[in-house]
Amino acid sequence: MTSKEPHVVVIGAGLAGISTGIALKQQLNCKNFTIYEKANNVVGTWRENTYPSTYFVGQPELQAYWEGLFHKHGLVVHTQFNTLYKSAVWDVDAQLYRIVLEDSITGAKIETQAHAIVFAMGGFARAMYPPEILGREVFKGAIWHSAEWDHRFVLQGKRVGVISNGCSVYVEHQYLRLTRDVNSKYPGWVQTLFAYVPGVMRLYRNIIMAVSDTVSLAFRKENTFVLKQARKGFTKYLKSKLPKEMLEKMTPSYRQYLQPLVLTETIDYPPHPHGILMGTAPGCRRIIVDVGYLDALQQPNVTVNWDGIDSIVEGGIKTKTGEVIELDAITCGSYAINTLPK
Repeated sequence: MTSKEPHVVVIGAGLAGISTGIALKQQLNCKNFTIYEKANNVVGTWRENTYPSTYFVGQPELQAYWEGLFHKHGLVVHTQFNTLYKSAVWDVDAQLYRIVLEDSITGAKIETQAHAIVFAMGGFARAMYPPEILGREVFKGAIWHSAEWDHRFVLQGKRVGVISNGCSVYVEHQYLRLTRDVNSKYPGWVQTLFAYVPGVMRLYRNIIMAVSDTVSLAFRKENTFVLKQARKGFTKYLKSKLPKEMLEKMTPSYRQYLQPLVLTETIDYPPHPHGILMGTAPGCRRIIVDVGYLDALQQPNVTVNWDGIDSIVEGGIKTKTGEVIELDAITCGSYAINTLPK
């Protein structure tokens, strides 16, 4: 490392990595940085996740947008693909990090150093089928993960089982047409304003950002009044959308500390005198912006089953009550959490 300018290493060339690279150039005038990406292309989440959507912007458009930014801001010369991060150790004497990487094609060890590291690897490492649910290999139908969407399978007229109840599954419901089709395009006059009136699109984006930043106040536990109002608002909305038989199961308890608890992930949580901090307060779990999901759960062709899964069998899913639900396809929306190598 011969340059006198501090060297910055960015791990990951997804949305966070691209944004970091742009910020380093534009805000800090930093030219001595390297982005290491484990795959052979950029964009991360929207490179890997190709599940379709009928309401939100689709994956191809999102990927194209971020690839465009990557090239527009000249990040190609700063990026090394097919390179997997392994470890980093701070050298006190040299006042820099000694980083170990690996060529993801050849397995060759690569060593480099940096004065600063930005981890932009994202929150989810890979698609994960719940390990406690056995029998995937015996299922006679089609089975896939939302992050590995099977575009060859024709869903129309099929019996589909959806495992999990998070954001990925929410998007799947949009595509499975469990709710009405929604045209998410802006009206023509709005598109004209965005295209021809300087500053309108920037103002609109700034308003969205300001609203999002304001809403984020509800995610800070010290803002007790805001938290209380958020809980009341979310609960009221659920009451307005769900029948009584579903409301209790769909409404979070908002109890923050639970003990004992069995974790399915090997994550080290710091000790707390009242037990383990759980993701039941607003914002501790990803909030779903509902544009038809709750309505979809109440469609006549949808059944929400709370019995728990015992196993996957040849013909479908066997619940813990012993019932076998016959299915043509199963899709899963759970993920393994990304943790840094030690």
